Amino acid sequence: MIYQPCKDLRKILLDTDFKFWYNIMIKYNWDKIMRVTKGDAIQILAIIHVLTYKRIAINKKDPAYKYRAGDFVGGSFLLEPEKLLANHKKYFPEECATYLMVASFRNYFTYKESGDTRLHMLYNPLIKQITNDNRLLQIVDDYVYFRYEENHTGNKIKWQ
Repeated sequence: MIYQPCKDLRKILLDTDFKFWYNIMIKYNWDKIMRVTKGDAIQILAIIHVLTYKRIAINKKDPAYKYRAGDFVGGSFLLEPEKLLANHKKYFPEECATYLMVASFRNYFTYKESGDTRLHMLYNPLIKQITNDNRLLQIVDDYVYFRYEENHTGNKIKWQ
């Protein structure tokens, strides 16, 4: 029998000491998240936190309590969401929400084939200025790069 520690399409990575499991990818449904939160960036981050850490809210004072029964798994993906959540206080909540929105436009199957985490500007329906004003995103040669995701294309991006 093969032990499957994750049943909801997550990638996991075993620590070198074999003590901890880390999520290195989450899959989420951006449209449903937007509909439920009505675009509130702080609530969006709360849902991403619940998806990342699979945390179950116990009492009503917990901000994640109202999302305990929601199924937010979908076709969009985010690599290493812990990095974004660990550094989210350095940025405005709206920047983090835009980061998640732009990431939702990527094609998962293209990523699986090539390992490319970039998004070509042809598939980004947002105005280029919105992406340029976000410190978590950078446009280089018609591709959007994501600050907290590995770039497997070999291009070195200098973040400001």
